[in-house]
Amino acid sequence: MQATKKNLYDFVSPPAQYQIPLFQRKYTWIKDNWSRLWEDIIKPIQLSDKSIQTSDKSIQTSDKSIQTFEESAYFLGVFVTVKQTTSHILIIDGQQRLTTILILLAAIRNKTSHQMSMFEDSNDTLVKINNCLTNPHYKNDHSDYFRLLPSQSDRVVFKEIMNQNSSKYERSDHLLRKAYKFFFDSLKKIEISDVLKITEILFKWELVHIMLDETSNYYVVYESLNSKGQLLTQADLIKNHFFLQLPNHREELYEKYWKRLDDALPQDPKKAKDGLTEYLKYFFMQKHETVIGEKSLFIAYKKETKDSVHVMEYLQELIKFFVYYEKILYPKKENNEQIQERLQYLNRIGSTNAYPLLLICYDSYALNRLNTDEFLEILSVVENFIIRRFICNDSALNHTHTFTKKAIKGIKQLAHKELVNTIKINLTKADYPNDAEFKKRFAERKFDTDDYGNKIRYILERLENHLGGQMENSSKLTIEHILPQNNPPKHWWKEHLGEQWEVIMKQYVNTIGNLTLTSVNSSLAEKEFDAKQDLLLKEKNRPKLNDYFERISEWKSDNIVKRTEYLTELALQIWKYFGETNS
Repeated sequence: MQATKKNLYDFVSPPAQYQIPLFQRKYTWIKDNWSRLWEDIIKPIQLSDKSIQTSDKSIQTSDKSIQTFEESAYFLGVFVTVKQTTSHILIIDGQQRLTTILILLAAIRNKTSHQMSMFEDSNDTLVKINNCLTNPHYKNDHSDYFRLLPSQSDRVVFKEIMNQNSSKYERSDHLLRKAYKFFFDSLKKIEISDVLKITEILFKWELVHIMLDETSNYYVVYESLNSKGQLLTQADLIKNHFFLQLPNHREELYEKYWKRLDDALPQDPKKAKDGLTEYLKYFFMQKHETVIGEKSLFIAYKKETKDSVHVMEYLQELIKFFVYYEKILYPKKENNEQIQERLQYLNRIGSTNAYPLLLICYDSYALNRLNTDEFLEILSVVENFIIRRFICNDSALNHTHTFTKKAIKGIKQLAHKELVNTIKINLTKADYPNDAEFKKRFAERKFDTDDYGNKIRYILERLENHLGGQMENSSKLTIEHILPQNNPPKHWWKEHLGEQWEVIMKQYVNTIGNLTLTSVNSSLAEKEFDAKQDLLLKEKNRPKLNDYFERISEWKSDNIVKRTEYLTELALQIWKYFGETNS
């Protein structure tokens, strides 16, 4: 290992091409990262501008600031590389920084090249920029023409930017194009002369270059960097490990297997969870019928794939099950409309803990160990279990152990009704509420729409569908509290409810009997019951749920209790008890 202190220009413009290994993550920097870099770049200009005054004293300060501007130094950190050949260098750590700087230099080139001739030594600066972006010893169609060869997912866009195809990056959500636009727009606010100055300063920024030799076990370095806070995901590390176990055809195998996963489940820096890591977790859980935390995934996968044979087996299985996983995530990818509808139901109520079970059942369905009706029955059973547990105040919906250890126990080799019945039996042993408990809790449950709005809306929509409502304009419907939420309510409601109005409000305002769906929510507000009733009944294409109010003359606690009983009976028809004994 060799560690050398360098300036940015000397690091970026060697005879060789930097390549990002296929196991590395795609470009993930976002606006916060670009902004911090940009602020560091323009800081010398800001220092210089602050000192420009009219007094002699200020002029002296200005001279000092200009000296600071010209001598400004900045440490870019450590870059770790592996020299593969005389013309190719793998960049193990520092790819996000290097890629961003090259995008910035491309923006500087494109923004200023036609104006550079006005300034002394400007041609040298432009030559330096081009040397950082491309290798002058090769033509554009040569594979080594660009100074950096990014990961497969970023290459096309990166080359477009390097080749000044501006029409293509104006309208795109790709992070590289967004980065280019950010820097290009930022440059518009700076004088060309200052752009030249900061470019030369940028070239002088310092870094430490650690060059590993070809015999180095550099994936160990990669893992070590992750352990020291480089924010690599478990999926990054698993990909790294997999492809370093494959001695040949890594590029082809990446394109055939892993690229599909990368493309379908891109990393989103704004989200706390990484989509690909999530899939790898659910895949592992269904395969081993065990619960595993995300932080333990890399170690677990590494133990199981110690050579290329095991890696290939895993890659093939990952792709096979990913076909099912995509349909679970995006039901419209499923051709069968009934299955598609059931998957949409599960997505709406939050069924991620059931994914290991769903993956196994999808595989059984694909292998004809389940027919369509049986698979639909399993999807209904899962929905039923989740809804009943939710109604019975299992608000956390933490069924990971239930679905991963209990529900799937012993089902992989079963087929047809035996498989379906075993899942039912397994779930009934996992605190599955019977009808008596369901009725009691459904009547008592406080449905706080701030915390459970999506699930409550789903329950109301399913009740509406059961009554024959078409829900064609469901997107326009909102949840309405007949007894208003505001506490204290308007005077009319106090008089209507009587002396116990406070007790009634606290006990019933968020119960299911007081909730309905409507498209005229904004018109209802805290209106008196008669006015609300009139609006609900005259609503165009009114929900079937609101037919109930045709026979009501007041809205007090007894009315709410009776409607709760009515909705409870409907719910028991939708989510019927599937156990053998209902007691």
